[in-house]
Amino acid sequence: GTCGTAAQPVPRQCLRGAMIKRLMQRAGASPAEFGAHSLRIGGATALFKAGASQIDIMTMGRWSSDCYRLYVRACFGHAVEWSRKAGSTSVDDVAEEYKEVDCY
Repeated sequence: GTCGTAAQPVPRQCLRGAMIKRLMQRAGASPAEFGAHSLRIGGATALFKAGASQIDIMTMGRWSSDCYRLYVRACFGHAVEWSRKAGSTSVDDVAEEYKEVDCY
C-alpha cells in the first residue's frame, strides 16, 4: 500500500488513518503512534474490558477466528488489580501441586 497517486483516488483507509493522526495530534498525543488500526485495537480492548463475550468481540470486529486476542491490550486497571491480588496471595508449596521436576 500506497495512499493514492495523481492518477489514482486516495483509498478510504488512508483518509481514515490521516483523520485519526490529526485527532491524536490535537489531543496532544504523538500522531505517529496511531492509525486506522488503532480503532480495531481500541474497540476490541473496550469490549473485553466491558465483559463482552468472545463471540461478541469477534462479531463486532469481523474476525472469523480468535485472532482478536492479538488486538486486546492490557487495561491498566486490570493490571493493577491483578498485581494487587498476586502480591497479597499466600504461596506455600505449589511444587507438589505441579509435580515440580528437579532438572529443567
